[in-house]
Amino acid sequence: MLIYSLQFNENYLVYGVYEVNNERRYICCSEQCSWITIFSDEKIQMIDNKPSIYWKKYNENRFMPEEWNEEGFLYRLIDEASPLKEETFKTMKEKIDEEFDYYELGKIEPDSEITAEVLEDNWVLCPKCSEAFEVTDKKRIIECPNTTCMTRMNNPLYRKREYSN
Repeated sequence: MLIYSLQFNENYLVYGVYEVNNERRYICCSEQCSWITIFSDEKIQMIDNKPSIYWKKYNENRFMPEEWNEEGFLYRLIDEASPLKEETFKTMKEKIDEEFDYYELGKIEPDSEITAEVLEDNWVLCPKCSEAFEVTDKKRIIECPNTTCMTRMNNPLYRKREYSN
């Protein structure tokens, strides 16, 4: 998930969503990872509302990595001078960063209109240059490894998270 902060005029990846007093809060981290920022609905503009594959749905307004749902975890994160000292946060932040690595936070790139073709197992084919390459299911946007092509395209193997009630 990606939001635009109306307060700071910057884009932020969202690492979790929860509710306080019937208002959604978005857990974000500064680019330097020196502090946690919590945004409310009125201070953001939604850019991409796709949830992370690492989130678990706890109720209609609570989505976050399972490891973060333990009581007091968010309070410890906010109170810490450096949230990356918290190994549980750091590990999951790195996974979510990798999942959404197709965003350059300064420049928003729309979804690709091109999708790689599935060959077999974890192998796909670039439709522009016919380069075959191996991918995982963790990245939504992939890049052709052919240095003369480097087309960015949708990953057909990207695993989509389906939430059940």
